[in-house]
Amino acid sequence: MEFQGQTVPESLLCFKTLAGEIEPISDYVTLGKQPPGTLKNSTRIRLIDSPTFLPDLSIREHLHLMGMPKNPESFNAFAPWKLDEIYDHPPPSWLSNGQKQRAFLCGQLQSPAEFMLFDEPERHLNISWLNFTR
Repeated sequence: MEFQGQTVPESLLCFKTLAGEIEPISDYVTLGKQPPGTLKNSTRIRLIDSPTFLPDLSIREHLHLMGMPKNPESFNAFAPWKLDEIYDHPPPSWLSNGQKQRAFLCGQLQSPAEFMLFDEPERHLNISWLNFTR
């Protein structure tokens, strides 16, 4: 399903509400008869928007915190993302926006969730990576 709001803030507000990050302005939202922000639903729905990284951790450490194997390069799902050159890179703040977006998408897409909401996942990707994500 594709959703487009009249404005960017309107779309993001809707996504954050559906993901349970904020309360609805009026009425209610449910997922399995419960609000999406409940503990039960917290792993069922994921909002994927801007890459977020802790400043002192490598990409490998971030992926491990997300439940990925300690050696993600041995996990076949990581190979197409070509992250091997940045796994142990100094802080993610030193990476290009495209590298950060690629690492973030790779980790998010490997995480189990029944529903994923994407807010401009293609931002910062060059044309070859845009084609890859399609």
